[in-house]
Order: sequence, then C-alpha cells, then structure tokens
Amino acid sequence: MADIPDEQAALLVAIVANPDDDTPRLVYADWLQEHGDEEQARFIRDSIALEWLEDYEDDKRQTIAMRLDKIEHRNGLRWLNAVGVRATDVAYDRGMVEGVVYNGASAFWEDAAVLFTRAPIRDLTIHNMIASDLDPDWLDVMADVSHFARLRVLRLSNSGWPVTSSGWERFITSPHLANLEELSVRSAGLTDNDMALFDRCEHLVNLEELYLAGNGLTAEGALAVVRSPRLPRLRRLSLANNDIVADRRRGSAYLALIDALHERFDGTHAL
Repeated sequence: MADIPDEQAALLVAIVANPDDDTPRLVYADWLQEHGDEEQARFIRDSIALEWLEDYEDDKRQTIAMRLDKIEHRNGLRWLNAVGVRATDVAYDRGMVEGVVYNGASAFWEDAAVLFTRAPIRDLTIHNMIASDLDPDWLDVMADVSHFARLRVLRLSNSGWPVTSSGWERFITSPHLANLEELSVRSAGLTDNDMALFDRCEHLVNLEELYLAGNGLTAEGALAVVRSPRLPRLRRLSLANNDIVADRRRGSAYLALIDALHERFDGTHAL
C-alpha cells in the first residue's frame, strides 16, 4: 500500500466508512487546503455544493458542472494515483472517486486493498479480465471479495476468452453482490448452462439492469434469465450478439423468449 500521511489515510477511511455523509469529505477538503492542495479542496467543496442547488438554479448548476468536469479530466487520475491507486479511468461524485476502470483483473487485484480502503467505490469496470491461461480463475477469486458489497455497478468483459463454469457459479451466487443494481458480463463465453444458475442467485434481488452481450447464449439460455424468479427488480436486459436464432416455428424457444420478454419488460427489445 502506497505511503501517505497517517492523518490523510484516516480521513479517507472515514469517507469510505460514511459514503453518504458530506462531512468527512469537507473535513478532507480542509486538510488538503492546509497541506497546499487548494485546487482539489475547492473541487470537493464545489462538487458537494452542486448537489445542494435548488431546481431553479439550473444555469448555475450547468456552469459549475462544466468547470468541475474540466478539472476532473485534468486531475482525476493524478489525484487517485497520489493515494496509491493505478486505475486507467475514473469517475468522481461529490468530490471523491466513486467509479474506476481497470484493464485486466490482475491490475485490479494489485490495487484492491488500497482501492477499497481509500476510495468510496460504487462503480467498478474491469476489461480483459483474463489475459492468458496462466491467469487464476478471476471470477472464483472475486466471489470472495467482501468489498463488492459496496458496489452498485459492476461491469466485466473478457474479449471472448471463456470464463470457467465453476468460477461463474461461485461468482454469480456470491452474497457480496447483494447491493448490485447493474451487472454487465460481456464477451465472456457464457453458455446456456451458465444461465441456469440465475435460478440460484438469491442475492441479486436489487439488480435492475443486466447486460450479457457477446456471449454464447441461445434462446433457451436467455429464456432461463427472463423467467428467473431471483431477479424481481430486473427492468433492463441486453442479449445482443449472442447465438439467438430467430426460429419462428410454433413451439420454438425463440418464440417463447419473445413472449416472455414482452410480458416481463412490456415490449422492451432485448435481443
């Protein structure tokens, strides 16, 4: 873990422990100003002030938001790197990093301890999870990451490299995914058998959006997802670029899928 002053580390821990409270963030802004980082201190204060503007202050909100976007673009990664996190992209909310992007699960794993200690992360993206067959089964590893309970959004992609069925089973049934509202697992070689596991995902009750594009699903696998009783809040589903064939013969799984999609999503196009 990268060395930072003990006082700074304690302030970041307080922010992580109270992610919805503005006070620890404002205290941290004071500390930054006292230690010569006026720009980041003002960024945090103005980001919080933005959230408290009244509805009639739209013009002021737009002006402040545009200025903050420019500052974030210029300094966002540098500020995160300064506390020991090496993500490839970041997103800030109320002055602190709440979204990060990694290229490779190994890069994320190297950062994981410091990342979840020093940033109130709620949105995590990992591209190219598995780089070679020498990599560990990252889904199996991630199933045990208790910090994932803080996530609201998790996006994983694998460039077509198939994940293992055993890793997927442990991951998708992990209790640490209980607070997810959006899950994306793209181009990971998922199969119809993998989709059957959604019937065992008792912890995904808060999931509202599910993106499964670019896998190997047929109509049978997609139907298993749509019909799963374990996804009571699901309102958006992406099944693009799978192996779903438009078989319009009577009694086909494709027609059953179309009917199920219209019934559950009120006509939403998910294919």
